[in-house]
Amino acid sequence: MKLHCETPASGAGAGKVGSIFDEVIDRKNSNSLKWAFGEKLLTAREFTADPLPMWVADMDFRAPQVVIDALHEAVDFGVFGYSRGATESYVSAITGWQAKRFGWEVPGEWVLQSSGIITALKTAIQAFSSPGDSVLIQPPVYAHFHDDVLLNGRQLTCAPLERTGTVYRFDEKTFEAAIRHNTKLFILSNPHNP
Repeated sequence: MKLHCETPASGAGAGKVGSIFDEVIDRKNSNSLKWAFGEKLLTAREFTADPLPMWVADMDFRAPQVVIDALHEAVDFGVFGYSRGATESYVSAITGWQAKRFGWEVPGEWVLQSSGIITALKTAIQAFSSPGDSVLIQPPVYAHFHDDVLLNGRQLTCAPLERTGTVYRFDEKTFEAAIRHNTKLFILSNPHNP
């Protein structure tokens, strides 16, 4: 089901002076998959409705200046060879965030770097299960959660989140009932990002 939504005139970042969320950026001619290719991805009727593309984690605000500056510094260096992977500051930022935000002390060696979520998802499916094994997900989820399970020859098992009004909730009984004798992997999605 495709959703066509209207947004309120003011949002979460409204009224904050200097917020990166205040600037509206037109990305329709920027080679953006979600904005520039709608005509190819949607039916004519859907496309003419001018929908908001909310199906991909692609932000429509500028990166913070500190990120832009760091990228310029790397580009200005002019050498684009292979890097050694995650730096100590990268790992510290992740483990520090987990400790501060969630009280979870994550050992640095648990942090693995990947080229992206799809690669990481496929790698996890292949590393922690075998063809024919059951992989459990909780819809609604990112399409790759189910597509990549099936593409890798695994059985897809679902324990849908329970929708109550406008909220999705974990249902312990549904989850337990979905576990099979050959369930080897559970892929957890942030329920706020289906």
